Amino acid sequence: MHAVEGKVQPERLGDMPKAIWWAASMLAKIGGGEVVPVTALGSIISAVTVMLGIGCFALPVAIIGRGFYEEIRRRDFVLTFALVAHVPLSSGLDAGSIAELLKLLSARTVPAGTAILRRGDRGDAMYLIASGAVEVETARERVRLEEGAFFGEMALLSQQPRSANVTAVRSTDLLILGADDFRRLRERFPEIGASVEAEAMRRLRPQ
Repeated sequence: MHAVEGKVQPERLGDMPKAIWWAASMLAKIGGGEVVPVTALGSIISAVTVMLGIGCFALPVAIIGRGFYEEIRRRDFVLTFALVAHVPLSSGLDAGSIAELLKLLSARTVPAGTAILRRGDRGDAMYLIASGAVEVETARERVRLEEGAFFGEMALLSQQPRSANVTAVRSTDLLILGADDFRRLRERFPEIGASVEAEAMRRLRPQ
């Protein structure tokens, strides 16, 4: 640009330091736009410089961002794997089965006092308590469930609205299994499905 437009715009591109500043600001897109090319060759140089700036800065930023995303995914997978393996319901599964079960579950952390389920809501998922505690309020009683327990399965088994209110007693890590995935779970892991059904039947019996 100094060679092409230095004589045309001496106040802006007339010496090498000014031309270097223009090139650097155009590459980083922090300026340079106040210098408008006068010649056709200057316009071409400006366009090429802007495209080089995209290659020099935008692409590396995207690559670094992708690296951070992959690292976060790996960390979340390890954390969720540990949570699932810690739940007694899956204690009899090997590492491969737990990894397969992970595909059906999603993790959620709720603060103390959060209403997780409400009576009358549609049953669209069941919940496993990885850590923390919840209070289940039915028409008959209040029950406290802690780490390793699960709830919300009755609405899935009966395909009826929720029959209880569930509130987090303290900060609680939950593993959520959707209704469709619940059916897949029963097919893929019959022993887990049987345990869930047995616990549901026990809860239905009068105390």
